Amino acid sequence: PVFYSVDSVAGALGETLFGTAKNLDCFYYLHFAGGLGGTLVNNQVAYKGANSNATEIGHIPVVPGGQACYCRNQGCLERYLSLQSLKEYLLENEVAVESKKDLESIINNEAPLLIAWCEQAAVYLRQTVCILENTLDPQQIIIGGTAPKALVERIVAAAKPWLHSVRGGHNSSERVVL
Repeated sequence: PVFYSVDSVAGALGETLFGTAKNLDCFYYLHFAGGLGGTLVNNQVAYKGANSNATEIGHIPVVPGGQACYCRNQGCLERYLSLQSLKEYLLENEVAVESKKDLESIINNEAPLLIAWCEQAAVYLRQTVCILENTLDPQQIIIGGTAPKALVERIVAAAKPWLHSVRGGHNSSERVVL
């Protein structure tokens, strides 16, 4: 079968068919890329919402009066937790990222600016995990997308310990996986 959808839904269903979520009934796929998207999957079906727009977690305002977003709001989550956010942060600090290789070099060299951005981004990831668990009660949150794995691993490590949520039934090491 062939299906068409946005990248976060495609990634989530790929995890259902071939990846980490093969044995899960209900999970949330957080798609970390240029932007930030996500998909709730329940019984191998992606929740689409009333207007097929339920993947836009990146456009939830989290910082009152924060950075302007192209969706016309301010302080949206993806303005602080996305590859675009990292690129803008590095440019503000006069570090140009022209290619994936440039970004990988910055990550591998553990540049102080990268570490500082990861610490900031971790605050928003920590909040996001708690919000998702408290509102959707997934078995797991799976992080995928086009962001380099080493970058996501650094942010996840900085985000721990996770905030408490009302979730139950799984140990804390299983809450978020890549």
